[in-house]
Amino acid sequence: MTAPAQPTTTAPAAGTGTHHFVLTLQAPAGDGFLMHNFTGPITPPAGWTRSELLTELRDQIADNHPDHQGAHIVFWSLEPNAL
Repeated sequence: MTAPAQPTTTAPAAGTGTHHFVLTLQAPAGDGFLMHNFTGPITPPAGWTRSELLTELRDQIADNHPDHQGAHIVFWSLEPNAL
């Protein structure tokens, strides 16, 4: 019987980010709503909290997508970007 493979810890490849986030926002639009998913790799600054990162992401999204200014969070996930 062989031993199961042991996981190894390695630094993420350049450009992959240390974490992966998913943020779903919903905002009023006319008689309805806009809902968008924003997702991708990210490397938070050292010492930041999940709350600080979430606030920064919402601010950046609102700056780049004014129709999401004041949007409500429907879903938020932040996980290490390693398997």
